[in-house]
Amino acid sequence: MKVFYRIAILLSFIWCQNIKILAQNPNLGSAQSFVIFTGVGDFNVTGAANVTGDVGTDFGTFVGFPPGILTGQKYVSDASSAQAMIDVGLVYADLATRTCTTNIGVGMGTGQILTPGVYCTGGATTLDGLLIFDAQNISNALFIIQIDGAFATSSTASISLINGASSCNIYWQVNGMFTLEDESDFKGTALVTGAVSLLGNAVLEGRVLVTSGAINMDANIVVPCDVLLPIQLISFEVKLSHNSDKVILGWQTSSEINSSHFMIEKSSDGLDFTPIGQINAMGNSQSLASYTFYDDFPCDSFNYYRLNQFDIDGSHMYSYTRMVYYPVTTIDVVIFPNPFSNEITIKTNGEKGNNNMNLSLYQPNGQKVSDITFSEMVFTFKTNHLIPGQYFYIITKDKKRIKTGTLVSL
Repeated sequence: MKVFYRIAILLSFIWCQNIKILAQNPNLGSAQSFVIFTGVGDFNVTGAANVTGDVGTDFGTFVGFPPGILTGQKYVSDASSAQAMIDVGLVYADLATRTCTTNIGVGMGTGQILTPGVYCTGGATTLDGLLIFDAQNISNALFIIQIDGAFATSSTASISLINGASSCNIYWQVNGMFTLEDESDFKGTALVTGAVSLLGNAVLEGRVLVTSGAINMDANIVVPCDVLLPIQLISFEVKLSHNSDKVILGWQTSSEINSSHFMIEKSSDGLDFTPIGQINAMGNSQSLASYTFYDDFPCDSFNYYRLNQFDIDGSHMYSYTRMVYYPVTTIDVVIFPNPFSNEITIKTNGEKGNNNMNLSLYQPNGQKVSDITFSEMVFTFKTNHLIPGQYFYIITKDKKRIKTGTLVSL
């Protein structure tokens, strides 16, 4: 009887230990530091991506950073990528052999709530709307989703974490392609066997680790799991003003933690950005906050904008990129010389007396230093009153902007 009792205790102990092992996170090994990786496949970045963490491919070409910004290391066909490829394969096999406890079908989201456990689908799966992971206040609660096919989100789909859920404890095993549509927000570590596409302004909090398949990225934000962003940006829009003389930028945040300020950055090609202004943030807020900024000097044709969101400790994160088209004027205007010393000449292709044009000069701080109206086809004015330095100019006709640029006074 005592022997049987001891055996029962031992079996109970072993069973409990097995349950504990099954509930443990998989061992990522050397793949732990990677946020985007493929063992076999090309790696391409085509937009202004912002990635924090290591990236790489063990067998394939790598094109990226630039474009985009990488805060981490790039590993291509070296010892580190070779070991990562092995470890990614082991992790995928581990997740694939976990016992499924709940079959949830192939449609996920639309307010669906998942509690800790191992979930599986019967084929290719989509995520639409909001998916909620609820840890039920269980420490290190583990979520595993086994998808027997491709996985794709819809545009603007998102994942929310409640009651202690952590993106570091969410694992997706995807037996096929993996696609995040434009402006979707994904959380967790995805182990994938097919090609990966991160489209538009999709955000990834976690990792995507691929056994074999190409990776294509756009203007995405990628951060490691459980990185607390100082600002939760819920909207960012740009548009022309009513009379099309400036660009209006507007954005909203749902919460801010130790936020310092927003640096507004602009580009004419979507790749090389320059700061054009700054607005102080709320600091700490759990309510909706709205911000507006005006760009008084839009470029002809395409204008790209992004926000650089700064925390009080100096850390920062880029927003997704927005674009607005500024109509190109049909009036040909040439302003010379540049740099200039004592005078500036403006030459137009209009008829004398029918131009009704205006030239405004601004210092970099936005102060207007000259405001001149002219109608001549060739107009020259003296600049002796201007101190050496850089100036912005705006030329308008009938209050419609036709040319902007920068001049330098010697």
